[in-house]
Amino acid sequence: RKLTDLDERPSDLQVTVDAAGSVLLLVALQDAIDVYTVRPTPPGEPGLPVPGRRVAVAADGEAFVGGVFGNLPEAEGRKGGLAVLVAGWSAAGLQPRWVGLRGGTLTDLPSLPWSESDRLLALLPDGLRAPGVVVRVDGGAPVYRSGSSMVGLPGGSGGDWGLWRNRDGRAVLRRVHAGGPVSATEL
Repeated sequence: RKLTDLDERPSDLQVTVDAAGSVLLLVALQDAIDVYTVRPTPPGEPGLPVPGRRVAVAADGEAFVGGVFGNLPEAEGRKGGLAVLVAGWSAAGLQPRWVGLRGGTLTDLPSLPWSESDRLLALLPDGLRAPGVVVRVDGGAPVYRSGSSMVGLPGGSGGDWGLWRNRDGRAVLRRVHAGGPVSATEL
């Protein structure tokens, strides 16, 4: 089934499930980030179209290159919880910021060095610090960037992989290999 009509191909799609059991679909377009909510519907009731909300709009000279759901920690009198980390590219670099599920910027994060030839492959939230990012630099092999460090991904980008943080907050690359074993490598 078709959830919605888009005028352009999304630069990123992410999915999560909220506490109520609804499926949230993040659609990153060049000029906006939308979140659609897929709720269970009783038999016989139409489930389409899926309700959506624009949670972020790109500033002048900015283009969104990705977004990801994450848990924003509580800080400065603001409740924490599920939010969207968006990343927009401009001449000033990659500008990550947290936005709420109902829209509006919650907090800006430090910008990251970025060039037009960089391609964002993944964002890894790190609370109120700048996120880790996986990028393909000048069409080369993907690398993980965090702060001033840059690490090549083991085994390139082939296969199924994902990023997560261990209990110590360190970035971990999890890969599914042919035949089923899963490996976890600290970056």
